Amino acid sequence: MKCKEIVKKILGVINPGEEVTMKELYKRLLNLGYNISMQRLKMIIHYHMLHKYLGRKYFKGKYYYYLIYGR
Repeated sequence: MKCKEIVKKILGVINPGEEVTMKELYKRLLNLGYNISMQRLKMIIHYHMLHKYLGRKYFKGKYYYYLIYGR
């Protein structure tokens, strides 16, 4: 799967106004049938999506991701 396709799928999994952890994103993608490793997911979010589509917030020892840009 190409990077652009994965970015679109991740944006489709997160609802506006919702804050999710990396594990929750991973579980949602697996439930939809996309086979991706956790390391690849982290790399795509960090290099292709963070500060462009997704924001990151640190709260009680965990990072939460939320949409900056609407679908």
